[in-house]
Amino acid sequence: MNLTMAIVYGAIGGSLRGLLAMYGHIERWLEVRREQHGRRRRRTPARFSRSADWPAEIVGTAVQVLMAVVTAVILYGTGTVTTVVGLILGGAAAPAILAQLGQLRVVSQAVIGPVVTTQIPVDGDNRGRGSAAEPSRSLASVSGGIPEARSGGEFDQEMGDV
Repeated sequence: MNLTMAIVYGAIGGSLRGLLAMYGHIERWLEVRREQHGRRRRRTPARFSRSADWPAEIVGTAVQVLMAVVTAVILYGTGTVTTVVGLILGGAAAPAILAQLGQLRVVSQAVIGPVVTTQIPVDGDNRGRGSAAEPSRSLASVSGGIPEARSGGEFDQEMGDV
């Protein structure tokens, strides 16, 4: 398989969203028509063109397909997924996969830049501190009254034996 076919399979998976949305609109349209038929009114039957906001559905499907293509390129390019079914399913799950990738520290640093973090020193460890003269505090004293951070069995004594 080559990259072009991976993109095609990803796009097929991405188009599943549009097909599922279309199916839901058809089901609602048929339900309305059945209700109208059951009433036996001489009214004009429900029109399919009014069953959904079609411009919005088309834009949503196009965006989904674009995300699916990007996902397929990432999955195939990294060697994570190399099968047809995997790429189709990856394309269908593109929004979730891309959202998870966006949460990774490496990806977010590449997109928005490095994140500055500070370290909390633990008993005598002054790494991350501006000055070695500052006294360090234990994690238990920093967390104050959080029961899980207290030492010994104080938490167990307060909560009783479980």
